Formats: sequence, C-alpha cells, structure tokens
Amino acid sequence: MASNFLDNLKNAVEKGEFNSEAAKKINEINQLVEEKLKTYSTEDLEKKISDINKPDVDNVKSELTKEELLLINSQSKLEMENLRKQDKANKYLATLIDIEEMVKLSIEDMFSYINEIEDANPDEIGCDDTEISPFFKELDDKINEIYKKYSDTTIKSFGN
Repeated sequence: MASNFLDNLKNAVEKGEFNSEAAKKINEINQLVEEKLKTYSTEDLEKKISDINKPDVDNVKSELTKEELLLINSQSKLEMENLRKQDKANKYLATLIDIEEMVKLSIEDMFSYINEIEDANPDEIGCDDTEISPFFKELDDKINEIYKKYSDTTIKSFGN
C-alpha cells in the first residue's frame, strides 16, 4: 500500500499534476532510496531482509541441562496431577449439587402433595379438635411424621 502511494505521488509529480513541496520531498527521498539500493547486490538485500526478520537470540539459552529438563518435567507432572485432582473434585461437586437440587425439588413436591391432600380432606386430616377417621389415621400419622422429619428448617437449609 505504501509503495503504491509513493508511486502514485511520484507519477503525479513527474506529470506535473501535483506541485506541493511535500510531494517533491517524497520524490527526492524515493530517488535517494533507489540510488542506495543500486549499490547492493540481490544477495546483500536478501541477507539484510532475513537479518531484519530474525528474532533477537543473543539472550536466549539454546540448551537446557538434564537437571533443568527433569525439573520442568516434574513440575509439569505435578501440575497435571493437580489438574486431574481438581477435575475429579469438580465432578463430585457437580453431581452432589445436582442430587441436592433433585432432593429439594422432591421435598417441595412432597409438601405440595400433602397440601393437596389436606385441602381435599379438611375434615379428615390435621384436625386436632376432632377425632380422625380410622380410614385416614395412618395417612395423618405419616403426614405428621414427614412434617417432623422435614421441618421448615430443613427446607430452608436447601435454599428456600
């Protein structure tokens, strides 16, 4: 892109289409560059280009000792083992969280069902001042047992 720009400016100046001082300076610089390039052979230019593209390796150590390699290897093994352990713990944690959520939903479903039973049978279940019919006695006992086992504190501990 830059060379196209310079070529276009050079052509404009040569044809007299562009007479600014900046264009004349650009043209002069371009001529100096062309003259300088003529003094180099193609091989010299290729070497200069490859030197420019080479990374600075003066401060880079090219070989590692056996001890350094062993240390790097042992550190890598330790990191991999730690990652495996973390992955294992994360899988257990995810499963436990899933189970906890299922239990919470099951308890909520159970209490919802108990509410439906109580709403459908207000005279038969949960009445302290009247005697429970023998047909509903076992059901009422089970509902009371569930209330004791899964009190509000239990539900609250699940995040409700």
